[in-house]
Amino acid sequence: MVVQRGAGRGAGLHRFYFLARCGNEGFSFSYRLDLVQRRRIGDLFASEARLVDHGARTRASPRDSRSKRSSPLSDPIRRNSRGGFAGGCRIGRLRVAILQLDWRVGWPALAAGAAVFLLWIGLDRLLGMASSSIPAPLAQATPFARSAWILFRVIGAVITVPIAEELAFRGFLLRRLVSADFETVPFRSFQWLPFVISSVVFGALHGERWLAGTLAGMVYALVLVRRGRMGEAVIAHATTNALLAAWVLSTGQWQLW
Repeated sequence: MVVQRGAGRGAGLHRFYFLARCGNEGFSFSYRLDLVQRRRIGDLFASEARLVDHGARTRASPRDSRSKRSSPLSDPIRRNSRGGFAGGCRIGRLRVAILQLDWRVGWPALAAGAAVFLLWIGLDRLLGMASSSIPAPLAQATPFARSAWILFRVIGAVITVPIAEELAFRGFLLRRLVSADFETVPFRSFQWLPFVISSVVFGALHGERWLAGTLAGMVYALVLVRRGRMGEAVIAHATTNALLAAWVLSTGQWQLW
């Protein structure tokens, strides 16, 4: 998931998300797969990192501000170095903010995740989505390579993707649509327009399964609002993806991946 856009601010997150999103054609780890999705997620994380850093920058003293204006960094090398350092600090602050979230989880999150799984399978059958078998490159791979790919795919789907997408769409976008100072918006806050827009954007990233994705986004958002904990939304999402992974591996309906 390495992309040029936002490389200085979120390259690590881009790579993480890329590994998690490799799909049916993904045994070759095609760079083109989900390029738009990776860019959008990277932009969301970069924006969140900048906003997390906003408070620290605005608390700088007037003397510091005058000092910065009086000695601009005209040297391109120094500007790039400063930008890279600032980007690293922003991602660092974002990670600290993530660790400070409430990650406690209850059974409603598991129930919501299971409900989304049933909804996903039901809509897939109701809408007559074309089924597909295991991708040819994966089928032709050695048993070790095939097992390794499946293992990393499952880990990405159950761990990396839920954390990345919930922080981006429910932790950031849902609240950013309420207020520019999104960190002041409590998780239990609910407004219809941000709820619908963030869910539709989330659904759009799931391609032809946009309807299932939109409804799933709404369920995860309701879990967050109802429980007031980011961990609940992440576990609900992880439960859905874990059940989908088990379904794909047991039934061979690889189109769901």
